Amino acid sequence: MIRSVLTLLAIYGLVCFILVSLHESLHFIAAKVFHLRPVFKINRFLLPMISYKNPGRDAQNLVVALSAPVGLIILGMLINSEIPYFGLAKILCLTNVANLLPITTDGEVIFLSVYNLIKENKT
Repeated sequence: MIRSVLTLLAIYGLVCFILVSLHESLHFIAAKVFHLRPVFKINRFLLPMISYKNPGRDAQNLVVALSAPVGLIILGMLINSEIPYFGLAKILCLTNVANLLPITTDGEVIFLSVYNLIKENKT
């Protein structure tokens, strides 16, 4: 019983780590496309994160911020949840919808970029 619980926790942790790494990799690729010099770092929870030079271009910031949540949401819709443990990956991918909300880092960048783009078009 305890062994199976520990196994499930290990699998859950591995799936989470892989999806966080994929999330950050999608940000990295988008930032690389715009020549923003992205850099991978490891945070205090031993999870990957990305930082890049922010040139203040709202359209580029919007694409970089949207790349990971949208990419993982699409992946989540494509995953066959009937395969063991893929259901977990599907759920975790689809929870990236929360990253579109302005209470998250990605959502904040998305909100501010859209706001600034709208403001620029009105002037």
